[in-house]
Amino acid sequence: MAQWTEEQVVSLSPNEGTTRRGRPLANSSKWEVLATDYQAIWGLCKGSGKNPYKAQVNLQTTTFACSCPVRALPCKHLMGLMLLYAKGSGNFKHLPPPDWIKIPKAAVAVAENTTAAPSIEDLQKAAAAKAKRWEKRLELMESGLSELQLWLEDVIRQGVANMPMQQADFWYSIAAKMVDAKLPRLSSFLKETHQMILQSEDWLEPAVARLGELQLWITTFEQREQLPPVLQEELYSALGKTTKKADILATHPKVKGTWLVLTVVNQLDVEGRDYRKVWLQNLETGKFALILDYSFGGMGYEQQYFSGTVIKAALVYYSSNFAQRAICESYEIVDIDNLPAVGITANFEALLEAYANALNISPWLVNLPVLLTDIVPHYYKEKDQIQLVDATQNSLPIRLLDDTAQWKLLAVSGGNPLTVFGEWDGTAFVPLSVIDAQEGVVLL
Repeated sequence: MAQWTEEQVVSLSPNEGTTRRGRPLANSSKWEVLATDYQAIWGLCKGSGKNPYKAQVNLQTTTFACSCPVRALPCKHLMGLMLLYAKGSGNFKHLPPPDWIKIPKAAVAVAENTTAAPSIEDLQKAAAAKAKRWEKRLELMESGLSELQLWLEDVIRQGVANMPMQQADFWYSIAAKMVDAKLPRLSSFLKETHQMILQSEDWLEPAVARLGELQLWITTFEQREQLPPVLQEELYSALGKTTKKADILATHPKVKGTWLVLTVVNQLDVEGRDYRKVWLQNLETGKFALILDYSFGGMGYEQQYFSGTVIKAALVYYSSNFAQRAICESYEIVDIDNLPAVGITANFEALLEAYANALNISPWLVNLPVLLTDIVPHYYKEKDQIQLVDATQNSLPIRLLDDTAQWKLLAVSGGNPLTVFGEWDGTAFVPLSVIDAQEGVVLL
């Protein structure tokens, strides 16, 4: 094919992060070998190890291969190779292909500038097909929720006190049916409830509350047509509907500003998936934002964040009456002398009031982010635990991510009041970091 353009190469990238990481490799000094036979291009890219990475691209079929461990192709090495080729083929020597050139057969077509725009009729057909798929999914969801209703009635009939005696299959069987009904969030919710009952001595009250949440989902779905469009979308998202990041970025407004990275939490969910929660706070408005990413197959994350850093970023929030989750389009780290005190919640009473207000407009709210001031940790030796006490001498139940968190809180405090960031989930406050004037952000 003819000489590629940078736009064509970028269109092949699986995501913006890969493109960004590939651009520095579009430099001949990064490569030990750059060659072509006019059918393919290949190169040996210098890496941190002893052996270079072998990258190759078939110019005719636009298929790729690279010896690096990244599964989602093209990787950064391939992006660098193609971007360098788009700059001009002068850096590529004409050589016969070596033995290691083995391009996979699956092709990814390069977007040509001459591609015709879809007709109105094509767009209408695509929209109709999409609507039909969604109606089919709604039917599956309705059927699954009807089955869940029967399961709930069976639980109540047998008695809530019998739940700990139920075999795992009692929970995992209905959870599997929720997956089949396109209700993956309910599947995870049921597994989480089962684990909570097994692991906690005080399981009864929270378990009953979770059964109530299941009933709320069922009843609300039945009456979904009475909800405004935004709440309908929140309901579907709470049940497990996903929206592509590209669609969010294309249709939602950007919020630009200066943000403080409050915490970075890496965890494992009930399905065994690695995920990361990054909480940011806008230093102009005090508004919080949650960057929620999953690492599939141990591939890591596109963007890296470090607690305590301040970034200039453009964020796009997901649709919600109480918007929290967001996508960071791009960012750069900046230096500031002093962190302004914004978005502060005065005490636990104000926290509960804020949570009630948020829940009123967004019933499926999972966690409320909150920055509390004048909080003092007190250690109770007889219980071997701490409590967080606010300026009005009130305290709330807390849940720590691990046993070391309480000692970090006590060490940072030294008996003095702290500014603590964390999440309130309706039953307990989870402290995640401390904002300290001298130390910056201290993770717990």
